[in-house]
Formats: sequence, C-alpha cells, structure tokens
Amino acid sequence: MRPRFITLTTSEEITLREGQQHGPQFQFRDRCRCLILSHQGQPVNWLMTHFKVTRLTIYNWFNAWEENGLRGLYNKAGQGRKAILTPADQPLIKQQVAQNRQQLSAALGPLRAELNRDFSRKTLERFLKTVAGDGDVSAEA
Repeated sequence: MRPRFITLTTSEEITLREGQQHGPQFQFRDRCRCLILSHQGQPVNWLMTHFKVTRLTIYNWFNAWEENGLRGLYNKAGQGRKAILTPADQPLIKQQVAQNRQQLSAALGPLRAELNRDFSRKTLERFLKTVAGDGDVSAEA
C-alpha cells in the first residue's frame, strides 16, 4: 500500500494555517494542523501517534478536505452533548422563575418534577443566560 499524503497549494496552506491559529473548535484546529503536517511529509503512522487517533480517522480528515475543503474539517451538527433544557421548556421555566425570582433554588425542585429531568442550578442559570437575550426570561438569580 502506497503512503498517502496531502498536497497543498500555497493558498491552501495559508488558509489551513489561519484555521489552525483561529479556528473555533480545537478539533478543527487539530485537523488543519494534521493536513499541514501531512503536506510537510509526516507519514500517517506518525500523525496517528501525534494526534492519538486511528488511521481511519486520519483518512477521514484527508477525505473531508479533498471533498469539501475547509468546510469539511468543521464538526458536523449534532455532535456533542445534547441540551438538557430546550427552548420548548422556556414557558414553564419563565413561569417558575417569575414566581421565585429572588431564590432560583426554590424554582429548581418544581422544574425538575414538571420536566421529569435532573439538572443542576448551574444548568438552569446557563439556560437563563442563553435565553436572556430574547427578553423573555430574566437571567437574574
């Protein structure tokens, strides 16, 4: 089996270096760095060890770059932990927080029971902070 490397043009290398330095997610930055190192002649075995991933993962990164360019290196939607509290829960949360505006902890018990989900006060605070920009729910605790 012939070793596989990525060959980059000067503009592609500059783009990947920018992505490596200023990318929004560490996974994206790692993928950019991997492609640059491959272009510089690092073999796949070395890349696997350096990034602590499998050969298939390295090849997936190569394929994503070849098929979709920089866009292919971003995380796809739906990856990561799913939200405990969703926008659909907002009306109930708004009601409970309005009743217990001075003591957010007092709203926690009824919300957990009503939503049938376990979550911390900190999770509730983060949710309120997220939706506070909508003007619907106060983030004051």
